[in-house]
Amino acid sequence: MAKRVVLLGAGHAHLYALKRAAAFTKHGHELTLVAPDLFWYSGLATGMLGGFYSPELDQVDVAALAQRGGGRFLCDRAIALDRRSRRIILEKGEPVSYDVLSITVGSEPPNIAGMDATDLRLFSVKPIRRLWDLRRALEQRFAEAPREQTRVVIA
Repeated sequence: MAKRVVLLGAGHAHLYALKRAAAFTKHGHELTLVAPDLFWYSGLATGMLGGFYSPELDQVDVAALAQRGGGRFLCDRAIALDRRSRRIILEKGEPVSYDVLSITVGSEPPNIAGMDATDLRLFSVKPIRRLWDLRRALEQRFAEAPREQTRVVIA
């Protein structure tokens, strides 16, 4: 019996499953990936922050991986899970039904009072894509003021 397999989030474990998406569809299963954007690989993150790698090298196009294997990609974010009806409620789209669900959404810090994602003075390293924003902000600061006048604090 065919199953609706949903991968919620594009974490490391789901990259392995996406690489083998064709095996799911070959056996008649419907594979759906729900993720808000590209996967940023944490293993290259510090190299990207340090300027050794471009941000493009740090990204994996998870939509292409899913679709290459016959799966479906939904660029969205889960806001609720209805376990009784086996449905994921999405932020923008229609609910997604599943028979099998795997969740690998990664970590994001909670909202901290005074910390805004658009604030170029405070940066969280999660999600990893924020490190690219940090890199650009630091480059701008260093261009505007000598390094000895720029203070970087890591907590």
